[in-house]
Amino acid sequence: MSRLDSFAPVLVQRGFAPNLIFGQVDSLRQISPGYCRLRLSSTDLARFGRDALHFRLLLPPRDRPPVWPRMGDDGRTL
Repeated sequence: MSRLDSFAPVLVQRGFAPNLIFGQVDSLRQISPGYCRLRLSSTDLARFGRDALHFRLLLPPRDRPPVWPRMGDDGRTL
């Protein structure tokens, strides 16, 4: 089992950065020692289709609960 398999889906909550999307790992395949293929599912992945935006995958440390980006009072991402 991979570390990624242990993450449960998280519901979007008020205050998160507007471009933050939560997804679920459907599968993980190790292609080479330094490369793996993730298959993700979410209700809002259309903007990441072919020739579309890139994304960053945020993985929290193992020893604490995740702290996801939020919007500050000034509109900046924290």
